[in-house]
Amino acid sequence: PEDESKEERKFQKYLKEQLRQSPEERDRKTKEKLDRRVKRFQERLTEALEVFDFEALSDEVVQDVPLRVFRFSPKPGYEGHSRSTKILARMEGTVWIDPERNQLAKLRIRFEKGLKFLRGVFGRVSEGSEAEAEGFFDGEGVWLLDDIAVSLNARLYFVKTYPQRIDIDYHDYQRYRVDTEEKLKPPSMK
Repeated sequence: PEDESKEERKFQKYLKEQLRQSPEERDRKTKEKLDRRVKRFQERLTEALEVFDFEALSDEVVQDVPLRVFRFSPKPGYEGHSRSTKILARMEGTVWIDPERNQLAKLRIRFEKGLKFLRGVFGRVSEGSEAEAEGFFDGEGVWLLDDIAVSLNARLYFVKTYPQRIDIDYHDYQRYRVDTEEKLKPPSMK
């Protein structure tokens, strides 16, 4: 309940800020935000295509939705040229894609090689650590994040290595009906 009320206050604050802006300003900011997201997604996709070889697996049906399934692994000998490509080059996994909606439905990754931060002084993630993100189909055309599970063998600073299992469950997605500023203004008189 405490988290819900905190989120509700945050949502109400966001609505007030939105209503203070002109429609043109809201449209401009929304477009800028979407442009940044698209650019980041395109950069990550380009990096993934550079790093990984993809192998098509048998299609699967999840929640009555047909999905394309691909196994990915780093290209042989690929080391990476940027921080993100070097991290990606240590992973392998499987991805489930909804081809009708071009949406990610599920992702499973495994660290094929260990990952060190600042040469292992700050921390490291050991080979074999795994992460899985799974969505659910809302029936109206959108895959929403449902569960994230991470199993890793990690070390921070020089502390003893310890295994961690992190499970995050997303639920209770709610739809809000929001009246726009235009609906709140009284009709103009002629």
